[in-house]
Amino acid sequence: MLYLFPKLGDLKIPVVLYFMAILTMVLSALTLWNSHSYGKIVFHGALLFMVSDSLIAINKFQFAVPFAGFLIMSTYILAQWFIVDGIKNKVTG
Repeated sequence: MLYLFPKLGDLKIPVVLYFMAILTMVLSALTLWNSHSYGKIVFHGALLFMVSDSLIAINKFQFAVPFAGFLIMSTYILAQWFIVDGIKNKVTG
């Protein structure tokens, strides 16, 4: 966030709010780490989701990330997979 902030222009407030939402998701998933068997899976998914969104932001506001499309989509797909798999493990337990 601090790395991107100077280049955000008029988007500073929306990007900060979105960052806070993503950070809240990751921290919420972290609270599951030791309390539930599925917590580690969900946390890794949330972390990968944050990586995916960070790559999007860096690619848009800082510099062109090599293989951006592949890196963004692969981290996003893995993130969704881990989150859904963790929740599925919670339900089927």
